[in-house]
This record gives sequence, C-alpha cells and structure tokens, in this order.
Amino acid sequence: AILNRFDVSTEVVKSFTEIRIKAALKLVWASCMWLICHSATSTSDNNGNPINFETVHKLHQETIDQLVQELVPALERFVGQSVNIHDVNDYVKSYSLSIPDAIPSKEL
Repeated sequence: AILNRFDVSTEVVKSFTEIRIKAALKLVWASCMWLICHSATSTSDNNGNPINFETVHKLHQETIDQLVQELVPALERFVGQSVNIHDVNDYVKSYSLSIPDAIPSKEL
C-alpha cells in the first residue's frame, strides 16, 4: 500500500530463479552506473563532479554498452542461463531513466 501511494512500481516474481535474475541485472546496472557517474573522464564539467544517470546515457551510451557486453558472461554464469544482451541494455537504460536526476553515492 505504501509503495503504491508513492507511485513506486512493483512486480511480483514467481520463482527464486526470477529473483536471482532481477538481482543480477540490478548488480550489472549498479556496476556500470557507479563507475561512469564518478569517473574523472565522464564528468560533464571537467571539475570532477559526478554526473546523473540521464547524462551518463546521453554522453556515454557506447561505454555502457561495452561494459554490459563485458559483464554478460559473468551474469550468465551467475544466473545459470544465457541472457539476451539487448534485454540487459534495455534494462540498464530503462532503470536509469526511471531516476534520471539521481547520482549514486560514491561511499556506497
């Protein structure tokens, strides 16, 4: 009820395997975003300030795609099945753009 009240989308998953896949996708997303948002070479103002998720996708989509491609083999080993790289890329972008102005905490 509280999540719905604040317009937080939810999804009921049907199996532990599905939970494992969702968790793995989130880990891929977090790995890519934390790395690029705080990378000195990705800052939009060259002052070392981190950039938000929307800006990461605008300026560094090719880098994200390369990172996802590098992470897919580990993702597949973790979930125990093959995954579609386009689905992973779509998830990463969709999740980022659902919180476009967010900047991850470097301390996390």
